[in-house]
Parts: sequence; structure tokens; C-alpha cells
Amino acid sequence: MVGREGAESAVTGLDGEQLYGRAVRVNEAQKREQKSRPRPSFEPVDASNFNTSGLSQVKLYVGNLNYDTTVETVREAFEAQGSVSDVYFPLDRDTGSPRGFCFITMPADEALIAANALNGSNMDGRTIRVTESRPKPQY
Repeated sequence: MVGREGAESAVTGLDGEQLYGRAVRVNEAQKREQKSRPRPSFEPVDASNFNTSGLSQVKLYVGNLNYDTTVETVREAFEAQGSVSDVYFPLDRDTGSPRGFCFITMPADEALIAANALNGSNMDGRTIRVTESRPKPQY
């Protein structure tokens, strides 16, 4: 029962049969309409909304990282734009694996330059997103 003929035989033979007291519905799958995903836009970071608190150090969020990306790779890329104070890779509690994003702490003026330079760039085969980190919401 292999191939188109076998599949049609299975559909006609099993459609409407009883299984554990319930009627089974068997039919051929219909092709789904292809939905095209809009490409994310990587617009420059708006300087007027950047570091509104006026802190000397700013924490940047770096998203869409490859799970194999290392702290050293990220630090090297951001140090090309300025001095990096800290790189933090959150790990999954259960597996201990990276979660696909990290946080970088840099001086405010250099952080804006780095965010604009690296947002939308390629790192380890992935297009990364770099924005100013937002505080975790309090519930």
C-alpha cells in the first residue's frame, strides 16, 4: 500500500469507520496557502528616545543570536564600536543552554553608535537585533 493508489484506498476504506466508539474522518490534506512573513525592519536607533534617564552606562539587548554564539564573539563585535563593561548571556534554567539573546553594558555614547552599527548585522549566520534594554515588567 505505497503510493497514490494506496493512499486513496486507505482514505476510502477508513473514512467513516468506528474507532473506540467514535467515527473517524479520513481525507486528503489540502495544500495550505503560503503566507509570506514580512521581513523585520532594522531601522536606526532613535537618539531622541535613547538613554532618556541620562545614565553614563547603558545596557543593550542583543536578540536573535545563534545558540552557538559565544560571549567572546559578541564582546569582540561590540568592542570594535567602543568599550564593553559587561556581557551577560542568560541561560535556560532547565538545560543550561543560551536562550538566544544577551545584554551588553557600554558607555551611553558608544552604546548608541554600537546599536546603530550592529542592528541588522550578521553574527554567526543570524541577523541580530540590537536595541536599548527595557526594564523587566513588575507584576
